Amino acid sequence: ALMLGVLSQDSLSAVSLAGQITFIFNLFMGGFTTGMSILAAQYYGKGDQVSLEKIFAYVLRISALVSAMFCLAALFLPQQLIRLFTSDPVLIRGGADYLRVVAASYLFTGISQIYLCMLKNTGAAILSTIISSTVVVLNIILNAVLIYGIGPVPRMGIAGAALATTLSKLLELVWAYGGPGSAADEISVWFGRRAGEGLLEVFCPDVCRQSGMGNRIFDVFSHHGTPRK
Repeated sequence: ALMLGVLSQDSLSAVSLAGQITFIFNLFMGGFTTGMSILAAQYYGKGDQVSLEKIFAYVLRISALVSAMFCLAALFLPQQLIRLFTSDPVLIRGGADYLRVVAASYLFTGISQIYLCMLKNTGAAILSTIISSTVVVLNIILNAVLIYGIGPVPRMGIAGAALATTLSKLLELVWAYGGPGSAADEISVWFGRRAGEGLLEVFCPDVCRQSGMGNRIFDVFSHHGTPRK
Protein backbone atom coordinates (compact mmCIF):
# COMPACT_ATOMS: atom_id res chain seq x y z
CA ALA A 1 0.00 0.00 0.00
CA LEU A 2 2.86 2.39 0.74
CA MET A 3 4.05 2.18 -2.86
CA LEU A 4 0.67 3.48 -3.98
CA GLY A 5 1.29 6.67 -2.03
CA VAL A 6 3.70 7.70 -4.77
CA LEU A 7 0.85 7.58 -7.31
CA SER A 8 -1.82 9.41 -5.32
CA GLN A 9 -3.22 9.81 -1.85
CA ASP A 10 -6.59 8.50 -3.06
CA SER A 11 -4.99 5.24 -4.19
CA LEU A 12 -3.29 4.78 -0.84
CA SER A 13 -6.49 5.54 1.08
CA ALA A 14 -8.62 3.27 -1.09
CA VAL A 15 -6.31 0.27 -0.63
CA SER A 16 -6.04 0.97 3.09
CA LEU A 17 -9.82 0.82 3.38
CA ALA A 18 -9.98 -2.37 1.34
CA GLY A 19 -7.31 -3.76 3.63
CA GLN A 20 -9.78 -3.64 6.51
CA ILE A 21 -11.58 -6.58 4.89
CA THR A 22 -8.30 -8.48 4.96
CA PHE A 23 -7.88 -7.49 8.60
CA ILE A 24 -11.22 -9.06 9.51
CA PHE A 25 -10.38 -12.12 7.42
CA ASN A 26 -7.08 -12.47 9.29
CA LEU A 27 -8.96 -12.55 12.61
CA PHE A 28 -10.63 -15.75 11.47
CA MET A 29 -7.39 -17.19 10.16
CA GLY A 30 -5.67 -16.40 13.45
CA GLY A 31 -8.32 -18.33 15.30
CA PHE A 32 -8.12 -21.30 12.93
CA THR A 33 -4.33 -21.57 13.01
CA THR A 34 -3.99 -20.99 16.75
CA GLY A 35 -6.65 -23.53 17.60
CA MET A 36 -5.18 -26.10 15.24
CA SER A 37 -1.64 -25.47 16.50
CA ILE A 38 -2.62 -26.32 20.06
CA LEU A 39 -4.21 -29.63 19.13
CA ALA A 40 -1.79 -30.54 16.34
CA ALA A 41 1.21 -30.11 18.63
CA GLN A 42 -0.39 -32.43 21.18
CA TYR A 43 -1.20 -35.14 18.67
CA TYR A 44 2.17 -34.85 16.93
CA GLY A 45 3.95 -35.15 20.28
CA LYS A 46 2.01 -38.31 21.08
CA GLY A 47 2.60 -39.73 17.61
CA ASP A 48 -1.14 -39.90 16.95
CA GLN A 49 -1.12 -39.59 13.16
CA VAL A 50 -4.80 -40.47 12.74
CA SER A 51 -6.05 -37.70 15.03
CA LEU A 52 -3.56 -35.28 13.48
CA GLU A 53 -4.97 -35.96 10.02
CA LYS A 54 -8.54 -35.58 11.25
CA ILE A 55 -7.83 -32.20 12.83
CA PHE A 56 -5.97 -31.04 9.75
CA ALA A 57 -8.80 -32.00 7.42
CA TYR A 58 -11.47 -30.53 9.67
CA VAL A 59 -9.77 -27.14 9.97
CA LEU A 60 -8.87 -27.11 6.28
CA ARG A 61 -12.48 -27.51 5.24
CA ILE A 62 -13.80 -24.88 7.63
CA SER A 63 -11.06 -22.46 6.61
CA ALA A 64 -11.74 -23.08 2.92
CA LEU A 65 -15.45 -22.41 3.48
CA VAL A 66 -14.86 -19.12 5.31
CA SER A 67 -12.24 -18.09 2.73
CA ALA A 68 -14.63 -18.83 -0.11
CA MET A 69 -17.23 -16.56 1.52
CA PHE A 70 -14.74 -13.70 1.72
CA CYS A 71 -13.64 -14.38 -1.84
CA LEU A 72 -17.18 -14.28 -3.23
CA ALA A 73 -18.08 -11.18 -1.22
CA ALA A 74 -14.98 -9.32 -2.44
CA LEU A 75 -15.62 -10.44 -6.03
CA PHE A 76 -19.32 -9.69 -6.31
CA LEU A 77 -19.99 -7.10 -3.56
CA PRO A 78 -16.84 -4.98 -3.46
CA GLN A 79 -18.55 -1.58 -3.49
CA GLN A 80 -20.95 -2.58 -0.74
CA LEU A 81 -18.03 -3.70 1.43
CA ILE A 82 -16.12 -0.44 0.95
CA ARG A 83 -19.27 1.57 1.73
CA LEU A 84 -19.11 0.10 5.23
CA PHE A 85 -16.05 2.28 5.81
CA THR A 86 -16.62 5.41 3.70
CA SER A 87 -19.14 7.23 1.53
CA ASP A 88 -16.53 8.89 -0.67
CA PRO A 89 -17.19 7.76 -4.30
CA VAL A 90 -13.53 8.00 -5.30
CA LEU A 91 -12.39 5.75 -2.47
CA ILE A 92 -15.28 3.36 -3.03
CA ARG A 93 -14.35 2.98 -6.69
CA GLY A 94 -10.64 2.46 -5.97
CA GLY A 95 -11.27 0.08 -3.07
CA ALA A 96 -13.73 -1.95 -5.14
CA ASP A 97 -11.20 -2.28 -7.96
CA TYR A 98 -8.67 -3.62 -5.47
CA LEU A 99 -11.08 -6.11 -3.87
CA ARG A 100 -12.16 -7.59 -7.20
CA VAL A 101 -8.59 -8.49 -8.13
CA VAL A 102 -7.46 -9.55 -4.66
CA ALA A 103 -10.56 -11.71 -4.02
CA ALA A 104 -8.91 -14.97 -5.09
CA SER A 105 -6.07 -14.40 -2.61
CA TYR A 106 -8.49 -14.97 0.28
CA LEU A 107 -9.18 -18.49 -0.95
CA PHE A 108 -5.48 -19.16 -1.59
CA THR A 109 -4.56 -17.86 1.87
CA GLY A 110 -7.28 -19.79 3.65
CA ILE A 111 -5.86 -23.05 2.36
CA SER A 112 -2.13 -22.29 2.36
CA GLN A 113 -2.09 -20.99 5.94
CA ILE A 114 -3.50 -24.26 7.23
CA TYR A 115 -0.79 -26.20 5.41
CA LEU A 116 1.90 -23.85 6.73
CA CYS A 117 0.50 -24.18 10.23
CA MET A 118 0.70 -27.96 9.95
CA LEU A 119 4.30 -27.71 8.77
CA LYS A 120 5.20 -25.58 11.80
CA ASN A 121 3.74 -28.14 14.18
CA THR A 122 5.10 -31.30 12.56
CA GLY A 123 8.84 -30.63 12.60
CA ALA A 124 9.07 -28.50 9.45
CA ALA A 125 9.06 -24.99 10.91
CA ILE A 126 12.11 -24.01 8.86
CA LEU A 127 10.39 -24.89 5.58
CA SER A 128 7.31 -22.95 6.65
CA THR A 129 9.47 -19.92 7.41
CA ILE A 130 11.26 -20.19 4.07
CA ILE A 131 7.96 -20.30 2.20
CA SER A 132 6.50 -17.34 4.09
CA SER A 133 9.66 -15.25 3.73
CA THR A 134 9.96 -15.98 0.01
CA VAL A 135 6.35 -14.97 -0.55
CA VAL A 136 6.88 -11.66 1.29
CA VAL A 137 9.92 -10.82 -0.85
CA LEU A 138 8.11 -11.83 -4.04
CA ASN A 139 5.13 -9.70 -3.09
CA ILE A 140 7.34 -6.63 -2.65
CA ILE A 141 9.01 -7.18 -6.02
CA LEU A 142 5.73 -7.79 -7.83
CA ASN A 143 4.21 -4.71 -6.21
CA ALA A 144 6.97 -2.52 -7.61
CA VAL A 145 6.76 -4.09 -11.07
CA LEU A 146 2.98 -4.14 -11.42
CA ILE A 147 2.15 -0.85 -9.69
CA TYR A 148 4.70 1.28 -11.53
CA GLY A 149 4.94 -0.74 -14.76
CA ILE A 150 8.63 -1.63 -14.85
CA GLY A 151 10.02 -2.92 -18.14
CA PRO A 152 7.46 -4.37 -20.56
CA VAL A 153 4.83 -4.65 -17.81
CA PRO A 154 2.10 -1.97 -18.08
CA ARG A 155 1.46 0.37 -15.17
CA MET A 156 -1.50 -1.06 -13.25
CA GLY A 157 -1.70 1.05 -10.10
CA ILE A 158 -4.23 -0.26 -7.56
CA ALA A 159 -4.99 -3.35 -9.64
CA GLY A 160 -1.26 -4.11 -9.74
CA ALA A 161 -1.01 -4.10 -5.95
CA ALA A 162 -3.93 -6.51 -5.75
CA LEU A 163 -2.54 -8.77 -8.47
CA ALA A 164 0.85 -8.88 -6.74
CA THR A 165 -0.81 -10.12 -3.56
CA THR A 166 -2.87 -12.70 -5.43
CA LEU A 167 0.09 -14.12 -7.36
CA SER A 168 2.22 -14.27 -4.21
CA LYS A 169 -0.48 -16.14 -2.33
CA LEU A 170 -0.92 -18.53 -5.23
CA LEU A 171 2.78 -19.38 -5.07
CA GLU A 172 2.48 -19.87 -1.31
CA LEU A 173 -0.38 -22.30 -1.80
CA VAL A 174 1.35 -24.28 -4.55
CA TRP A 175 4.60 -24.52 -2.58
CA ALA A 176 2.97 -25.40 0.74
CA TYR A 177 0.71 -28.00 -0.85
CA GLY A 178 2.83 -29.63 -3.51
CA GLY A 179 6.42 -28.51 -3.06
CA PRO A 180 9.28 -30.66 -1.73
CA GLY A 181 8.74 -31.47 1.92
CA SER A 182 5.24 -30.00 1.87
CA ALA A 183 2.52 -30.91 4.32
CA ALA A 184 0.80 -32.94 1.61
CA ASP A 185 3.77 -35.32 1.66
CA GLU A 186 2.99 -36.32 5.22
CA ILE A 187 -0.70 -35.62 5.79
CA SER A 188 -3.67 -37.11 4.02
CA VAL A 189 -6.97 -35.25 4.01
CA TRP A 190 -9.51 -37.30 5.92
CA PHE A 191 -12.61 -35.93 7.56
CA GLY A 192 -14.17 -37.03 10.82
CA ARG A 193 -16.89 -35.26 12.79
CA ARG A 194 -15.34 -35.98 16.16
CA ALA A 195 -12.21 -34.17 15.08
CA GLY A 196 -13.99 -30.86 15.47
CA GLU A 197 -15.14 -31.32 19.05
CA GLY A 198 -11.88 -30.38 20.72
CA LEU A 199 -11.10 -27.80 18.07
CA LEU A 200 -14.26 -25.77 18.66
CA GLU A 201 -13.46 -25.52 22.36
CA VAL A 202 -10.14 -23.93 21.47
CA PHE A 203 -11.18 -22.02 18.37
CA CYS A 204 -14.21 -20.09 19.68
CA PRO A 205 -12.45 -18.46 22.66
CA ASP A 206 -9.45 -17.67 20.49
CA VAL A 207 -11.54 -15.89 17.87
CA CYS A 208 -12.99 -13.75 20.65
CA ARG A 209 -9.49 -13.02 21.89
CA GLN A 210 -8.24 -12.25 18.38
CA SER A 211 -11.11 -9.84 17.84
CA GLY A 212 -10.81 -8.18 21.24
CA MET A 213 -14.45 -9.16 21.95
CA GLY A 214 -15.50 -7.16 18.90
CA ASN A 215 -13.89 -3.86 19.92
CA ARG A 216 -11.25 -3.93 17.21
CA ILE A 217 -13.78 -4.65 14.48
CA PHE A 218 -15.96 -1.83 15.77
CA ASP A 219 -12.98 0.50 15.64
CA VAL A 220 -12.33 -0.49 12.03
CA PHE A 221 -15.89 0.23 10.95
CA SER A 222 -16.22 3.49 12.85
CA HIS A 223 -12.84 4.94 11.90
CA HIS A 224 -13.70 5.64 8.25
CA GLY A 225 -17.23 6.88 8.03
CA THR A 226 -17.02 10.54 7.15
CA PRO A 227 -17.03 11.64 3.51
CA ARG A 228 -14.34 14.03 2.39
CA LYS A 229 -15.21 17.67 1.86
